[in-house]
Amino acid sequence: MRRGERFADMSLNARVKIAELGHSFIQDDCTLLVHGVSRVVTGLILKAAESKHFNLIITESRPDAAG
Repeated sequence: MRRGERFADMSLNARVKIAELGHSFIQDDCTLLVHGVSRVVTGLILKAAESKHFNLIITESRPDAAG
């Protein structure tokens, strides 16, 4: 249980750190193309949206429409 909780904490912290470091690569008025769903990418986009305006294109994947 402790190892699982520790892993979950490390994963959350890693996602937060990636968003903190990565949002600077997204520039105002740019267009992002995203394929699929990821908590890491979602966190990065939400962090960038706090201070920037950009277009986001999300592709739809088949057969399960997971995009």
